[in-house]
Amino acid sequence: MAKSVVFLCALLAVSHSKLLTPRDLADEAEEQLDELKSIVQGDILVAHNDLQTLQTDFLIYSDNIVKNGAIEIQQEFEAVDGQLTTIKDLAHSAGKDVSSCTNIREEVLARLPMRYIEAMGDCIAAPM
Repeated sequence: MAKSVVFLCALLAVSHSKLLTPRDLADEAEEQLDELKSIVQGDILVAHNDLQTLQTDFLIYSDNIVKNGAIEIQQEFEAVDGQLTTIKDLAHSAGKDVSSCTNIREEVLARLPMRYIEAMGDCIAAPM
C-alpha cells in the first residue's frame, strides 16, 4: 500500500514538476502514511471492541442456557419422580410390593439431574 502511495505522489510530482520538490513529495507521502496508520489503528480498535462485545454476549447467553437447562432438568426429574410415586402408590393399594424394582433405580434417578446439569455446564463452558 505504501508503494502505491509513493508511486501516486511520484506521478503527481512528474505532472507538476515545477510545483513540487522532492521534499514536498516525501512530506506528502509521510502524511498519507500517517493517515493510513490512523485508519488501520481505528479499525483494529473497533474490531477489538466488537470481539469484547461478542465475548460478553456469549458468556451471558451460555449462562442463561445453563440456568434454564438446570430448571428444565429439575422439572423433568420432579415429573418422573411423581410418576414413580404414583406407580408405587398404585402397587401398594393393590397389595403389591414393588420396592425390589424401584429402590436401586430411585437412587440412580435421584443422582441423574445433578449429573446432567454438571455435564451441560462442562459442555457449554468448555474452552475454545
